[in-house]
Amino acid sequence: MVSRGALGKDVGQAADSTPGISGTGHDVLSWYAVQTRYRFEKKVAEQLRTKGVETFLPLREEIHRWSDRCKDVSLPLFPGYAFVRTDGKPDSRTLVLQTAGLISFVSRHGKAVSVPQKQIELLELLLARCTGWRASSHKPANAAL
Repeated sequence: MVSRGALGKDVGQAADSTPGISGTGHDVLSWYAVQTRYRFEKKVAEQLRTKGVETFLPLREEIHRWSDRCKDVSLPLFPGYAFVRTDGKPDSRTLVLQTAGLISFVSRHGKAVSVPQKQIELLELLLARCTGWRASSHKPANAAL
């Protein structure tokens, strides 16, 4: 996972040539929300990153205090959810769904609902402006813009 800067720009790692993820001839990539198991958001995002899937996981920083110590912890802004960018084709959906800890795509009437690019950009802007909030994300090097 790579943390994005103030305007959501990041330095991605090279992605493999996984079908339907990026640079495969299908030009339309959309963002989708995926539901994860409780406290599996970071693990799911990391596994998807290793598969070459672009992910976005908004995080907030909190200080947890115990009787003997304090610790900064990163918690998901939306517990139980992460965002993935894919073309929505069945092969791509299957690749994403075969991730340990991932439950399903957020859907309506059985069809995955895409999240508008503008909403992701606004979330990134919000994260850049709020102290204690950040994005953990990965963008494959050959991803279409």
